[in-house]
Amino acid sequence: MKTIKTILLSTVTMMATGLLIGCSEDDFEKSIFGLEETGLDKNSYTYALDAYLEDNFLKPYNVQFIYRMEDLGTDMQKDLVPATYEQSKQLAVLCKYMWYDIYKELAGEKDVFLKKYSPRIIHLTGTPGFNSDGTETLGYATNGTKITLQAVNRLDYNLIEGHYGLNNMFFHTMHHEFTHILDQTISHPQAFNVISTGLYNSDWNSTPDEIAVGNGFVTSYASANNTEDWAETVSNYITKNQADWDEMLDIASYDWEQVDFKDDEERDSLTSLYTKALVYPASYNTDSIGRSFRLGSGEYKWVRKSIVRDQVTGKPVKDEDGKIQYLHNKAIDAIAVINQKVDLAREWLKENYQIDLDLLRKTVQERQYMTDENGNLITKKDGNGKITYVNRLTQPDPQNPEQTLMNSLLKTIDAYAVEK
Repeated sequence: MKTIKTILLSTVTMMATGLLIGCSEDDFEKSIFGLEETGLDKNSYTYALDAYLEDNFLKPYNVQFIYRMEDLGTDMQKDLVPATYEQSKQLAVLCKYMWYDIYKELAGEKDVFLKKYSPRIIHLTGTPGFNSDGTETLGYATNGTKITLQAVNRLDYNLIEGHYGLNNMFFHTMHHEFTHILDQTISHPQAFNVISTGLYNSDWNSTPDEIAVGNGFVTSYASANNTEDWAETVSNYITKNQADWDEMLDIASYDWEQVDFKDDEERDSLTSLYTKALVYPASYNTDSIGRSFRLGSGEYKWVRKSIVRDQVTGKPVKDEDGKIQYLHNKAIDAIAVINQKVDLAREWLKENYQIDLDLLRKTVQERQYMTDENGNLITKKDGNGKITYVNRLTQPDPQNPEQTLMNSLLKTIDAYAVEK
């Protein structure tokens, strides 16, 4: 059976609070990278991207965008490869469009906000960091000064959702790691830390998302500690579309159980049944079937909704329509817990950074998805009845309908090309 990787957004290396607060007093008009002589080679194949990065990251925000993977500052314990030039171009325009331009527009201090709080370095690698426990590191922040975005060679702007979609691979990572930097500057409220006391779990990668969500965490990684819980809560709220957010809250309302396999034959049988249910959802009940998940040890278990069963026979209890019933008897009101965490994040961002979290979310998603004349996200249903949204990047650019929005973004780099 194919191994299902769990995405890991690596823990931030913490700095002393005093040092971080002190950075707001720096002279941001003078670049630490030396703007006086950039030394860009107009004959270089990469000149267009280099010039774009200088004008859109280095000069305005004092940010060095490094797409040529450097050994210095790279995890030397991992086998990594550089990002390709073309996909580096794509991620560069997406970082500006989906991250920097949005905070520039919405933050209370406008340009000054990004000069104060932006990382000094954005570093790309082509592959993720593969960990021994089966997880992958897609990004991490270091000392509030550097954000590394990995797996750039997987970038496919045709996909917003899903395991390999832009949200999971990049947009979520951007907002997660930037939340860490903001949190290191002004710590998140202590009230947040006690909401899930006793439920944090260092072995989070052995916990399926369904059970973590049922305990009041937006992902299993959020259950690692309160710092990751905070960053995951903010980044997931920003990037999850409403259908996915509602689905997560629905998952949070149920009891979930982990089941040990009797043997490999049972595991293979259940996996086959689960696969059929994905292809023919009208014929199979995926809720009662469940799915497999991989522990950090490499062992597999099964997770499924807890079924209401007859106390005598043990058989599932069905309602008057013949549908299987599921338990809602958790001691934790997980939906209320998640909403409470979002409320604290909403207050914290507004009070400390003059950022409206809901407006931030709306702006991010309007840049991801197509909207109608009233500003509502355009939805449709796929073959399985699941609500989906229309990827704005692949649609015609309103300013230039003859090309897609993504092509328009990339042409801002091509405009720097020097005719030979």
